[in-house]
Amino acid sequence: MKTVDLHSHSYISDGSLSPSELAEYAKKMNLSAFALTDHDSADGLKEAQEAAEKSDIEFVPGIEFSAVINEQNFHLLGLFIDFQNNVLELELQAIKEERNNRNRVMLKKLNDLGLDISMEDVLKYSGKGIVSRVHFAKALLEKGITSSYKDGFDRFLRNDGPAYVKRNSIQAKKAIDLIHLCGGVAVLAHPLSYKLSDKNVDKLTKNLKDAGIDGIEVFYSTHSSAQTAFVKKLADKYSLLYSGGSDFHGESKPGLELGIGYGSLSVPYTVYEKLKRKACEYGAKKQKTYCSE
Repeated sequence: MKTVDLHSHSYISDGSLSPSELAEYAKKMNLSAFALTDHDSADGLKEAQEAAEKSDIEFVPGIEFSAVINEQNFHLLGLFIDFQNNVLELELQAIKEERNNRNRVMLKKLNDLGLDISMEDVLKYSGKGIVSRVHFAKALLEKGITSSYKDGFDRFLRNDGPAYVKRNSIQAKKAIDLIHLCGGVAVLAHPLSYKLSDKNVDKLTKNLKDAGIDGIEVFYSTHSSAQTAFVKKLADKYSLLYSGGSDFHGESKPGLELGIGYGSLSVPYTVYEKLKRKACEYGAKKQKTYCSE
């Protein structure tokens, strides 16, 4: 059976592989298609697209927004986006500036705790892309301040940690409209990862459906068969398309592999085809060579 992975990260955000290495790895893992969905950045998509063409594998240009609706934070995937859209580029620049401000405050908090760490220490691990808490954790480990990557999050960087700084995330409706403007489909990522009750997951899904979302991540690395069945019911209830992916990061998520997650993940090619057809409905046919006339 042909399979795909519609959720992965490169070192442009918080993964460990370059966009081109990721494309090559997707081919090695015998995937028929894969998406690069770096956090709040489209900087690696051109490189990944070119590498995918050389590797003869279908590529989905994507992004993962950190968004908010009714004070609930969540992650939103944009799949099949036109990453050269000027409006998208301006919004991503604004998000990058907001992230930079947040990182400066986070660094000050770490320094105020007496920790000898500089922004230069952090930037060594961010490659060509955005700086996130992952890179702070790597710098803390390299400096000998923490004993492991996880230790850095547990002691300092977790959501209620002493160095944590809340982000001013993009509003859900704005993010969904932006994805649609770029000819993409909007998908709720890992719906069971937000520490919500089943009732509140349902509520979040309904609110996002009302805001215009197209799909939900049914197939995910940490989902049990019962959880997959639960999310399928949600998708069917709100007439949402299925999506799925590993959320591959490389070395920062040991044991989690592209395409197969922790070993049992399998996202059918038909999932990709249905999402692609939806993307082709958003008026971007001239920009999408995979859309038939």
